[in-house]
Amino acid sequence: MHCVLNYHLHCVLGFDLFNKILPIWNDQTNHFSVMATSIFDHLLCFKSVDENWSTLKDPTSKIVVSVYKGNFYAVDTYGETIMYDPSLFNQTIVSSTDN
Repeated sequence: MHCVLNYHLHCVLGFDLFNKILPIWNDQTNHFSVMATSIFDHLLCFKSVDENWSTLKDPTSKIVVSVYKGNFYAVDTYGETIMYDPSLFNQTIVSSTDN
């Protein structure tokens, strides 16, 4: 299944517009979710069930994304950390900095 997912991401999404792409596969629904950072520093999400991209955060700063314990995490250069659940992309602020 991993090869099929990678092939689908490469063919449908193209890698030229992304800095980083992180997929999460849901065994129960046989769907996947993707979080990505674009070359324009946009934070994007994609759900295979919806088959469209959404922007999650304005490109006000560089963003680093990772996957931990089945959730996506995004950290910006100011130290704000946001957790996104992969099914609905609801956000939970894990840590923030007061300016």
